Amino acid sequence: MALAPAACSSEDDASKDAADTAAVQEPSTGVTGNGEDSPSSPDESANTSKDGASSEVFANSIEGYIDYYLAQPAILSDYETTVLTKAREQGGVSVTQYEQAWSRYKQCMTDLGYKNVILDHLPNGLYQRVMSDTIPDQAKYDKAMRDDDDCYDDIAVIAQVYNAQIGNVHFYTDIDEGFIDCLRRNSLVPISYTADQYSEERASQQLSFNLNDPEVVGCAVANNYFYGYEGEPHTNWFQ
Repeated sequence: MALAPAACSSEDDASKDAADTAAVQEPSTGVTGNGEDSPSSPDESANTSKDGASSEVFANSIEGYIDYYLAQPAILSDYETTVLTKAREQGGVSVTQYEQAWSRYKQCMTDLGYKNVILDHLPNGLYQRVMSDTIPDQAKYDKAMRDDDDCYDDIAVIAQVYNAQIGNVHFYTDIDEGFIDCLRRNSLVPISYTADQYSEERASQQLSFNLNDPEVVGCAVANNYFYGYEGEPHTNWFQ
């Protein structure tokens, strides 16, 4: 599972590895949607959530969101800085840049000697890492996890920016706000469904949508939620 950067309200608080693993494990029942809704523009009602409450955002445009990261060079790799600078000029991370970043991650792992490095490709076009099955040699496995983090850190912010372009178009700092907004825009929950309702359902472990639906997983990844789900791919880097 990848690590998600913590949502923060100021540039000084941000770090791509100041993160929480979103271990979403609640039982759920399914709803499906067609996922055809087009994202609204990033600055449309960007400071107001569905229930009318004020919501903090990282930025009001994709350029502003990229600037948010470019203003923190200490957390960026040289590769990320180059790609994001170009993306800032062109109005966002392109599909080609996104695909190239993930190819770079896979090549990094392959160069370190790992085999069968695959990605989970979700219906909305996003990728997430597929971690290796465990092996008896815990020290060897732990080293692989560290190597994986190092390879991913080289592209993490590029992935996060593209994720937001797909599934957090208002650039909410609150992960739940972005996640539920994505579900609403893709008709995976009713338009009246709110982040507060999600919080209540999560607490009662009675969700009204299916966390195992790949389109729901896509919205989760777009907002830096990462969790195991039924039907997810598996691999072994050591075979």
